[in-house]
Amino acid sequence: MKINKDRFLNALMQITIASLLLLTYKLKAQTVTNTAPDSLNIQTQSITNKQGKVFSPRDVRELHSLGYSNKQIVDFEVIEQPKTASKKLVSTSPDLKNALVYVTDFLGNGKTGLPADVISLKKNSLKFRFGGKDFAYSGHFSVLLTTPRKHKNPFAGLSSPEMVKLLTLENFLKGQSNETVLLPNAKIWEKSDNFIDAEALGIEWIHSGSYSISN
Repeated sequence: MKINKDRFLNALMQITIASLLLLTYKLKAQTVTNTAPDSLNIQTQSITNKQGKVFSPRDVRELHSLGYSNKQIVDFEVIEQPKTASKKLVSTSPDLKNALVYVTDFLGNGKTGLPADVISLKKNSLKFRFGGKDFAYSGHFSVLLTTPRKHKNPFAGLSSPEMVKLLTLENFLKGQSNETVLLPNAKIWEKSDNFIDAEALGIEWIHSGSYSISN
């Protein structure tokens, strides 16, 4: 199986750009739809999200002005940016910047792909920075690193990573009818139940979801 990397990456970017355009359109439409009822209220109510964080009425009004609905505030934890110059955002690892991130749901807009800096990741848990804001996401996700990280060989460097003839990542790409990615001659850096980190076609693929291996 021969796959042209440049054409593959170009297709990925086209899918991501289309996703972002759709997301921007929906957020602009929701700015009018979601903020209009609050403008009629004398006092905006505070909202507690799924992680237990309480957003004050002032925070809620500010998020509404940015296009977030009440449901979106409940579903996602937005890590507030520091208000003083002495504080800084959590730094991101250089080898996790400029990644392509795919999540099952983003701000109530369904499965979405977007360019972002990854802050941390583990099975079913991802923190990333997009549009100057930090997001904590729980659920299935996929991350593409067009420049693979430098990994250490397993077992204190005494063993080589597992090589497989074909790695299949399921429910991966947004906008594809099959949403399945086939990766020939993949190098496996880490794997567990519903989580895998592999390198193939000159790209690093991190997938928190279903996969299968053929040798």
